[in-house]
Amino acid sequence: MSATEEHMENYCRFNRGALILLGACLAWPFVALLLMWIFPDGVQTCGSIRWFNKPCPMCGLTRGFLQFLRGDFAGATGFNPLTVPLSIFLFVEIVARSVLSIRSIAHALPESVPELDRLLHIGLACAYVIYALRFYAVAW
Repeated sequence: MSATEEHMENYCRFNRGALILLGACLAWPFVALLLMWIFPDGVQTCGSIRWFNKPCPMCGLTRGFLQFLRGDFAGATGFNPLTVPLSIFLFVEIVARSVLSIRSIAHALPESVPELDRLLHIGLACAYVIYALRFYAVAW
């Protein structure tokens, strides 16, 4: 196996692993609903609220995601302004990772695709860090 083929095989494995993580993200709102059903008096799952009594940048995403699934986009945005863009991003990411995890498709891609994918996600991570810093500057 050549270095390029091995690189693309590793990229396929990475995409399969990313699909598992994305599936966990997608399952979390339903797990939260189950926890609310089991513990009707409430369970605090946000460490920021539990330890600092302050919301985190992700507070409201679970409730917002459930509103998004119901088609209430205004209600979803009311819980957290990032709900709608993150929900759309999650859907696109799952579709893209599913396609990219297919070996025959991944091997037909130009070698630059994994690098562009990595740069895109580094950029998204930086955008989230900036959002979080601005959020905490206002919240604290």
